[in-house]
Amino acid sequence: MRFEDDIFGDLKEYKVWSDESDLKENDTVMLVNSNCEFPYDNIKGCFEKHSKDLMYCYVCELEILETDLSGYVPEKSNNGGCYAFAECRVVKVIEKSY
Repeated sequence: MRFEDDIFGDLKEYKVWSDESDLKENDTVMLVNSNCEFPYDNIKGCFEKHSKDLMYCYVCELEILETDLSGYVPEKSNNGGCYAFAECRVVKVIEKSY
């Protein structure tokens, strides 16, 4: 298992959440550490107020292009800061749901 898998989760079947209705191979998405408790729009790369704002869920295979672990503190990264971020390329869209 890679270090990034511990932080971001399974990149072979990652759930990408967004209010955007179109995601395809080679698009770029942004990730936040997997234990983050706030809704995060992976396509826009921003936090949302409510999880209901994230209408679409794409199960994707991803490849990490770049990570930003500069502010990451594991003990504080679930609900209010100190997050880890990654920019990823969509290798494959496996499924789309609403």
